Amino acid sequence: MRNQPDAWMRVVTLDIETAPAIVYSFGMYNQNHSIDQVVQDPYMLCMATKWHGEPVQFHRGENMLQEVWDVLDEADVVVHYNGQSFDVPHIRRELWMAGFKPPSPFEQVDLYKVAKKQFRFLSNKLDYIVQQLEIGQKVKHEGFPLWPKVMNGDPEAWERFQQYCETDTVITEELYNRMLPWIPSHPNVLLYDENPEIKGCPKCGSGHFQSRGTRQLATGIYNQYQCQSCFGWFRDVKRLNGSTVRG
Repeated sequence: MRNQPDAWMRVVTLDIETAPAIVYSFGMYNQNHSIDQVVQDPYMLCMATKWHGEPVQFHRGENMLQEVWDVLDEADVVVHYNGQSFDVPHIRRELWMAGFKPPSPFEQVDLYKVAKKQFRFLSNKLDYIVQQLEIGQKVKHEGFPLWPKVMNGDPEAWERFQQYCETDTVITEELYNRMLPWIPSHPNVLLYDENPEIKGCPKCGSGHFQSRGTRQLATGIYNQYQCQSCFGWFRDVKRLNGSTVRG
């Protein structure tokens, strides 16, 4: 279970790599495969995780699912790129099928959805966006032929595969750091602090912020602030004539 001495929000970035499905096929194009043509379902080959600000960790082999469960059980927020549609459902399926009970609940921040909603890039692929921002790039490799080599246990292929997976996790965290002030409805880090009276930015926790006028909504008028660390905006939860709990 969670072990957080400082009661601060635990954020982990993750990326998984899966084996492709193996199916019998009668052609190359416009094929619809029935269930009885499936030889082997996709499965998780490996996973890289990175607690925010800490070194990246790589998971594979017989203890991988237990390690994955432990990470999810400790995490308050899981950051990924297209992970709500891909990574997390794959992980949950494998944990369930292996007999694991659900880990403790966690929030998700899917940077792919943020990129699509908040910006208009020519491509929403992770590699394109991080190169546009000059914060890194995905590891180049031979493409699909790498996967069969990995599935057959080739040590050199696994070395490249690990670097590929770990790098994806590192650049995803870098992208998260850059995107943070633009992420709508980001989990409130202040809710995880031991001090319930803390005042600060709900996105990064910084106490360095400036009052920036008011914001008018259908429910009323609220004091508005801008963080001077991550530069995200936030407002009081209560209206001007109420208490000044920020969120």
